[in-house]
Amino acid sequence: MNDLRTGLGEAVGAAFAEAGLAASFGRVTPSDRPDLADFQCNGALAAAKSAGRKPRDIAEDIAARLEGDPRLKAIALAGPGFINLTVSDTSLAARAARIAGDPRAGGGPRSSGNR
Repeated sequence: MNDLRTGLGEAVGAAFAEAGLAASFGRVTPSDRPDLADFQCNGALAAAKSAGRKPRDIAEDIAARLEGDPRLKAIALAGPGFINLTVSDTSLAARAARIAGDPRAGGGPRSSGNR
């Protein structure tokens, strides 16, 4: 079971690759501004120099490629090319259910002896 950040990073990396850019630009990190998003990707800023394109144009292209990803409730652009990702409630609920059902996570059903 991979974490949300890893899965989103793979998706964003694939979007960069589809756009003809290095997948490594798709690195996803927890948002510096949790009031705006859950995760962010700043790769469009780095990719712009090597691609000879405006970072905002790259960010728009990547955001369009991510549209429809069921893990995401929102994809928003900020500033010169920051990509903000907000995880969908459905995705969070599914993730919580997987964790709760994993006996290694200690979230399994309580037995009468665990009081």
